[in-house]
Amino acid sequence: METDIQASGQKGGSTFPVLALPATALTTDHKLQWFGTTRPRLGFLATPNLLLYGTAGVAYGQTKDTYTANTAGVGTVATASINDVRAGWTAGAGIEGAFGGGWSAKVEYLYMDLGKLEQTVTIPPAALAATFNSRLTDNIVRVGLNYKWGGGY
Repeated sequence: METDIQASGQKGGSTFPVLALPATALTTDHKLQWFGTTRPRLGFLATPNLLLYGTAGVAYGQTKDTYTANTAGVGTVATASINDVRAGWTAGAGIEGAFGGGWSAKVEYLYMDLGKLEQTVTIPPAALAATFNSRLTDNIVRVGLNYKWGGGY
């Protein structure tokens, strides 16, 4: 069984013109502030010191989504911000090799899915509504160094 948690600086965003309001644009910013996983690792020994494994389990993380509407000559006319802790799933595979004295090294790939995000933003003064749908996914490659307490390999 393995669990992990880490800070994240991942972010993305887009800008869309608001066709019903000339010279107005809606900007979205999405940030994954931290995430973690909890999952078993199941595999087999390819050699006495080399483990090949698959892994799957639960993923979780905090997202921050900000929506800003700007009109030329006026500036910001609306903002909305949502902080959310989300849960989803993860799956992947890896290879871990023991090299003595209780030490091992690994390379691992994980796919993480924190689900679908749907958000509706109302833009004044015309009270227009814009709905955004996105899927919160990530591809992760890790390199790790492990130490086994209480005995060597």
